[in-house]
Amino acid sequence: MGINGTLENLSEGGCRVRVDKALNVKDERRLPLGAALVPVGHTFMLLKLNKVPRCPAVIETAGTVVYVDDSSGLCLGIAFEKLRGDAVTAIKGLVSSRAGTPPSTLPPKARRKTVMDEEPLERPTRREEPPPAPREKPAPPPVPKPAPAPDLATEPPAPPPAPNPEVESASAPRNPALLRLKKRSRTLLVLGNGAGVDLLKTHLEEEGYGRVLLALDWAETITRLQEAPIELLLVDLERPILEIMEMLGKLQEAELDLPPVVLAADEVSRGIVVAATRVGVAHLLVRPYLLDESFSRMIETQLGLG
Repeated sequence: MGINGTLENLSEGGCRVRVDKALNVKDERRLPLGAALVPVGHTFMLLKLNKVPRCPAVIETAGTVVYVDDSSGLCLGIAFEKLRGDAVTAIKGLVSSRAGTPPSTLPPKARRKTVMDEEPLERPTRREEPPPAPREKPAPPPVPKPAPAPDLATEPPAPPPAPNPEVESASAPRNPALLRLKKRSRTLLVLGNGAGVDLLKTHLEEEGYGRVLLALDWAETITRLQEAPIELLLVDLERPILEIMEMLGKLQEAELDLPPVVLAADEVSRGIVVAATRVGVAHLLVRPYLLDESFSRMIETQLGLG
């Protein structure tokens, strides 16, 4: 199930989302909105916050539903799981000015009750202004002291530290020419037997990657891994997910130089995520997926180009 909605509140611990629509991911059928749509405790494996004001980065994380409010439309309170470093920095910058507000993962009634308990209403009292103080004569400006004579015996100041190229490259804007040059030096391997594998290979070649190899089975994959260094392995097989996990584990046991793996699956659960991490999967795609800008940025990130 996938939902789209408006982000009403955000903190380092979670967010409040007003749901606009909900879809069944498999058949793209629209689901009715209501309190029974999402139970408390439901886990979202991927939360993409891509339109947060004053936040240029796309925040991707996972979270669990902690409350459901349908009093005025359907609203969900979601508690974040462990965030990546870039997501933590982006969210901290947004909520640094709201350190004293109640957590956004509480329902609206609970937040109002918390504020009323902490700040009881009091009748404002009239403040008496003190009589004006007598004016004093301004003090004369201080006489500046003469600068001390330079001490020739002291050591010269230390030179400024050398710039760190890694920090400068991380903060510098993306250079399109350099990015194209890096892509031409990368070798990708696509393992697949579905109808969209040829389209995936063509898309990667049009993105500018130097070599995009294709393997139809596991034996050909092992041969490709032994022939030349592979920077990224994309697996899109129409096979049971447990069988694919078992074969990836055998590749690890064979002591091959296994690159980061991007795996496509029909559905994703917490158990699949844990098992995929153990066999070297760096990213999970849910079929059907789009070959759009988000997909291209994910490939660049896995190759260390983002």
